[in-house]
Amino acid sequence: MSIYFLAQGVECARNDRVLFSPLDFSLSPGEILHLRGANGIGKTTVLRCLAGFSAPYSGNISWLDKNVVANEEYKKSLLFLGHKNAIKSMLTVFENLQLSPSLHSDLGTSLILETLERVGIKTKIHVFAGELSSGQKQRLALARLLLFPSKLWILDEPFNALDTAGFNMAQCFMAEHVDKGGMIVFTSHHPLSRDVGKYFVVDLKPKER
Repeated sequence: MSIYFLAQGVECARNDRVLFSPLDFSLSPGEILHLRGANGIGKTTVLRCLAGFSAPYSGNISWLDKNVVANEEYKKSLLFLGHKNAIKSMLTVFENLQLSPSLHSDLGTSLILETLERVGIKTKIHVFAGELSSGQKQRLALARLLLFPSKLWILDEPFNALDTAGFNMAQCFMAEHVDKGGMIVFTSHHPLSRDVGKYFVVDLKPKER
């Protein structure tokens, strides 16, 4: 199977201090990569590099043999969900999806309603996002994954604040995505507990001094 996403010798640094040993992996359609590591080792930092938001300290990250930094074709194939989830507190649940910066085309009300039902917060449609619980906010963030088709999902702690039902729901969405030929890179302290296709784990290890 063709390799779409490739990391070779990737290192990230903070204040010129390399955070972890070189990271290498390849990802093909239908595969999930779980990045693990101790708190503070740089999981969020490396995800931002993998998303093309910043260049790594060293190494190369490519999408279909082209570097991901300033790669417009890559950006069109990517959906990034950060741990801060980018939810606007002063907008309603509906408006957060309708006016999402990830918007590629006009979304019909029926599609948004259907998606909110899938993530279990349809009854909150007219509630300001700032009034939601932490778990409900995370469900709203996950709704974007269903609304905006993307080949690659990069997810930073996607299970944060979710109860058991929400955790299982998120895993179902991930399984559906890879079953359709999608790819996922995610960080979490929680292993997946269900069959989600080709799933492998890479542990970030501290850089030897």
